[in-house]
Amino acid sequence: MSNLLRALRLQGWDVVALVILTAIAFFIRFFSPITPNFIAHPFSGQPISFCVPNTPADVNGNPGTLCGLAYPFTRGYKDPNGVLSPPNGQVFDEVYFPVDARSDVKGLEKCKSSTVDCPYNYFDPEPPLGKEMIAAGEWAYGWFQATFHSAQGDYIDLGFNTYGWRIASAIIGTLCIPLMYLLALRLWPKRLFAIAAATFVCFDGMFFIQSRIGMIDIFPVFFILLDAKRVALVPGAAGLRAWRRHRGQVGCARGSRVDRLLPGGRDCLALVANP
Repeated sequence: MSNLLRALRLQGWDVVALVILTAIAFFIRFFSPITPNFIAHPFSGQPISFCVPNTPADVNGNPGTLCGLAYPFTRGYKDPNGVLSPPNGQVFDEVYFPVDARSDVKGLEKCKSSTVDCPYNYFDPEPPLGKEMIAAGEWAYGWFQATFHSAQGDYIDLGFNTYGWRIASAIIGTLCIPLMYLLALRLWPKRLFAIAAATFVCFDGMFFIQSRIGMIDIFPVFFILLDAKRVALVPGAAGLRAWRRHRGQVGCARGSRVDRLLPGGRDCLALVANP
């Protein structure tokens, strides 16, 4: 353990800060929406709520109570053909990525005569890694449902819901906070600066949203932070050796989203600027 702390240039209080910040980041992502009822109704009911009542809880818009990653849930509206849109409560681009992730696992990219439940062929221009990480969350939640709640069906189908396709984003988004702490500490070895940087990322609105919905944007950010921590600050020949060892991190970023080509160019500039 002491060797690991030395390699990361951490002290005991850094570990404490990392644990606290990571726990807070996961808590607010997993359990949101967090409503401070004690402000609006200080003397009645629970002081803090983690659920939203009287909100659409199924594709038909029936009201119910949603908690944690299951919220928000978008009500579906029928198109001229009677098909609900969105069909499963998706928010924004969740109509694409979680659906494509499930289709990839079930082998539905190209319909065949033997394929079941394949309405159309599709082409997704985005690389597959981000979708497969979403699919891992869907499959894992489906396994949980089958194992502990006796649900029947394919794991990927059982986990095809708002909770299943958001859990991977919540976990990876949480891990970005300790990575930002480590990167900031490497940039300027001041604990207060690292805590401030990690706190800003933890509570940044866009970062929080991307850690709460089933989209692929948070995954390349994680790999870029990992790459920046391990490579970009290592000068000269050592940096070249580090890039060769850890270039898979940039590859994972590119494999998550097609427009994440900048890290490779940034690494080249860093090596040139630090001969």
